[in-house]
Amino acid sequence: MLILFTDSDTDITPKECREYGYQLISMPYIIGDQTFYPYKDSEEFDFVSFYQMLEKGVIPKTSALSPGEYIEYFEPHFKNGDDILYVHFSSAMSGTFQAMNLALEELKAKYPERKFYEIDCKGITINAYYTVKAIGKMHKAGATLEEMLAFAEKEVDHAATYFYAS
Repeated sequence: MLILFTDSDTDITPKECREYGYQLISMPYIIGDQTFYPYKDSEEFDFVSFYQMLEKGVIPKTSALSPGEYIEYFEPHFKNGDDILYVHFSSAMSGTFQAMNLALEELKAKYPERKFYEIDCKGITINAYYTVKAIGKMHKAGATLEEMLAFAEKEVDHAATYFYAS
């Protein structure tokens, strides 16, 4: 079976993950001396409070996952005989994917018959959300892995977000 993964940096909610069949990886961020794991500690994310903090000048820092954390997410599925498709935010934006690759080296040595596929959304938040949701809908409708990968290869580079100040 193919297991879908995505991460909290794509702005998908746990409810949507359940709807489309995704496993959700919580990408941590740090404010002051406290580390937060979106959707790991609670089902909801308080966007209003978060953006109010930003307006007051609080700047959160990102934190990469360790290889061990990726192993915790992926290994149960490899052990179960499943392959993984991870639709994630931009690999160019974070060192977390170096840790993921280290974890995958270890897991591939342990489970050489398992396959890992990824779709790099080349963006974060709303840009990634579009791709994650589209792939989820395709998966739910019975699309093949090849169809989902082909869609992403064609569409990812065409996503854009425009901002304006009023």
